[in-house]
Amino acid sequence: MTVVAAAGNENHNADRSSPARAGGVISVSATDGSDTRASFGNYGKVDMFAPGYGVRTAWLDADNQYNTVSGTSFSAPLVAGAAALYLQRNPSASPGAVASALYANATPNKVSNPGPGSANRLLFVGAPPATHAGMTWARLTQRSDGVVQVGRDATTNAYTGDTPATASLPVLCIRIDGRRAPAGIPTTGFGRWAGGAVAVTPAIPGAQLTSLAAADAICAAQFGSGWRMAEFHDGGGWSLWASGNLPAGRFWTSINDQPANPWN
Repeated sequence: MTVVAAAGNENHNADRSSPARAGGVISVSATDGSDTRASFGNYGKVDMFAPGYGVRTAWLDADNQYNTVSGTSFSAPLVAGAAALYLQRNPSASPGAVASALYANATPNKVSNPGPGSANRLLFVGAPPATHAGMTWARLTQRSDGVVQVGRDATTNAYTGDTPATASLPVLCIRIDGRRAPAGIPTTGFGRWAGGAVAVTPAIPGAQLTSLAAADAICAAQFGSGWRMAEFHDGGGWSLWASGNLPAGRFWTSINDQPANPWN
């Protein structure tokens, strides 16, 4: 388990403070608004700095109460949050890998007067990697009986990823339940009946789709158990039929064998 600890507020070496002194713990000291080590912040056994002076935070006496406070106790949670974001994208990462990633992403030599022995790293949390580019399908045919055909969107190219991950589009979700094909819908070959239903979520920025598991979770949260992101091999038909009533437009999908998709 990744452990983050406040370095302490005594303006002395954190190797005299517990739990910051422990091996394997990410020890965090505080900076002020000018990126200078706070006058109270411990130094030495310090792995990273984060803002900890004049921090506006939720407070303990009412649900809508706030306070402005200072201390390394308010720096450490920022680093813990950065660790949580990294683990969300890399759930099997070891504590050492998490720490290394935080250190590598931190801004070096930014903190004035870090104190003797301190690692001069200031926490930096960038946006999650914008990974979901180019994989879009569209509604091709909508029948009045609630049967829809979805397939390749002619305005984007799944091979090269020309729909940027900064775009916000609905996620195309699918649930396979073995329902029988309606009359007139092919059941063999490319572009055939999928044996289930499709639906779309509200628009989601592509940068939120950091993994197929994350995308599946969005579908399940919107529509319930058994729903997942619609995933396709490009094949020769670039379409399928399913139950559903979809709006016109483009949808995020996963095409599982193209360079635009990093989830292979």
